[in-house]
This record gives sequence, structure tokens and C-alpha cells, in this order.
Amino acid sequence: MSRDDLPRLRRRALLGAGLAAALPLAARAATDWPSQTIRIIAPFPAGAVSDAITRAIAQSLQQTLGVSVVVENRPGVGGGIGTQQVIAARPDGHALLIANNATLSMVPRVSQLRFDPRRDLAGVAFLGDAYNLLAIDRTLPVTTLADFAALARQRPGELVYASPGVGSYGHIAGALLQRRLGIELLHAPFAGIVPAINAVLGGQAHAVMGPNALSFVQSGQMRGLVAVSETRWPALPDLPTLAESGVTDWPLSFWYGFLAPAGTPAPVRARLHAAIGEAAAQPAVATLIDRLGLRPRPLAPAALDALVARDWQAVGDTLEATQILG
Repeated sequence: MSRDDLPRLRRRALLGAGLAAALPLAARAATDWPSQTIRIIAPFPAGAVSDAITRAIAQSLQQTLGVSVVVENRPGVGGGIGTQQVIAARPDGHALLIANNATLSMVPRVSQLRFDPRRDLAGVAFLGDAYNLLAIDRTLPVTTLADFAALARQRPGELVYASPGVGSYGHIAGALLQRRLGIELLHAPFAGIVPAINAVLGGQAHAVMGPNALSFVQSGQMRGLVAVSETRWPALPDLPTLAESGVTDWPLSFWYGFLAPAGTPAPVRARLHAAIGEAAAQPAVATLIDRLGLRPRPLAPAALDALVARDWQAVGDTLEATQILG
């Protein structure tokens, strides 16, 4: 061995020592966690679709993990305020976000909040795909999506569709549906889904898209036109899907999931994933998930990351196609 080989050997020794030191740190992260209260940030008002489910899961996690688990509602900017709080939190597994993909993929594009969920968040556990539906004012003389489209063509720009706000899922999905049907509606953004639904109930708007309309359709206060999902909604078995109504290859999904700040150790994410899955499988929680219109499916944290990336692209393509943001 020559003298020239010594620096290279020293570098290899230092690198080996560094790797040896890093491995116990990753293992220790899972072993020492959790060491304090876990905060689940719900970036929506209390009473939102995901709120009851989140609180039921938090209660189960508290029993499973042996630490306090609290749910904090941090609404604002379509869920963006609470999302940014989680992004800014320490990536140690003690801060979680319950979010839907509308918040993750749409809010950064339509507000001054500039975050990228692909870079700033890490998937933990998929909660479920949300059933969705298009509901209308029951006084409109239509019973099918084709009837609604025909009426809209007779009255271009007169029929009003309400949404939870500019850039919300309802806004973007409504714009895409207009494009697919070849119709022109007047968009009326509201500060949330509840006032949007109330606008239809009160006669100020003619249509709204959102799972929260379910109870009003079931009670006869509104009329359902289509289920905006891949399959029919068991709660409304006679309601056809978009595909059954002639609108195929719908690119926009709607789902809920748990995410953590980017950099949260993989072993911690894995333990959280398992604990949340166990909680969601409990009969009382599973019944609640079903009643609120979510369809669970197994997705590992890495698969959830891939879903976030896919939806980010799909929303970008839709915004470019519809040009609703100018």
C-alpha cells in the first residue's frame, strides 16, 4: 500500500463510521416514538365530513400508542392554513395532517399559500375514496344529467352552480363537467360547502357538487343527478355514475388521507400507518367511515405519495384545459 492510498482509506473509514452511526438513529426514531402528545391537524371546520372519523381514530390511537392524541381544527384558505402548520412542524411523527386531495392539489395553485405536497409532505395512511354527487334544485324540470345539459343549452349562462370557493374541488369539477357536456353555467363561489348547499336549498343556485348533499337528496330537499365516483354510492343505489351517464374517463378523484411533514422517519410512518389501519378497522369506526361515504382501500405510505403526485398532475392538466384561473 502506497502513501497515496492513505487518504482514500481514511475517507472510507469515516464514511463507514457515519453510516454505522446513522443506522441506530433511524432505529431509535421508531423505538423512542411516540414521546409526547400527537397532534392531528384538521384544516377544516368542526363538523366537516372527515372530522368525526378523525376524532374516532384519534381516540383509538391514544389507547394503542399510550400517549395523548388531540385533534385541532385549523380551517382557512380551503385547508391551506392547517396544511402549512403541519409542513412547518418538526418531522418527528408527533404532527399529522388529515387532508383531502383538493387541499393538496388545488389550494397551492389558487391562493397565496405556496406549498408542494410532493415535496413538503409524506404519506402515512390512506383513509378512503370519497363518494361524491351532483345535486340540483328539486324544482328544476330535469331528472337526468342529459336533461340538465339540455336545459343548460337552452339557457346558456343562466343556471348557477355553487361551489365551496374559487379553486375548490367543486369549482374545478364543475368547470370540467361544463367542458365535457358542452354547456355554460354561472359559477357562484361560497365560503364553504354548507353555504353552497344552502344556496341551492334557498333557490339562489341551481346545482352543487359535494358529498355533503347526500342527506338533502335522501330527504327529498334536493335531487341527485349523478354519482361522481367510479361506482354507485350504496346510500343512493339508483343514482347512476358519470360514466353511466355518458361522461367517461373522469380524471378528478376525491379522497382523504393522513400525512406527516416531509422528513418524518420511515419507521415512524410505518408504525403510524399500522396504528391508523387498526383503528379504521374497528367496527364502530368502519361503520362511521361507510356512513360518511368513504371507500377504504389498502395503500402503503409510498403508494399514498404516488397518489398525491398523480393527482397533482391531473389537477394541473384540468386547470390548463379549462382555463378557469385565467
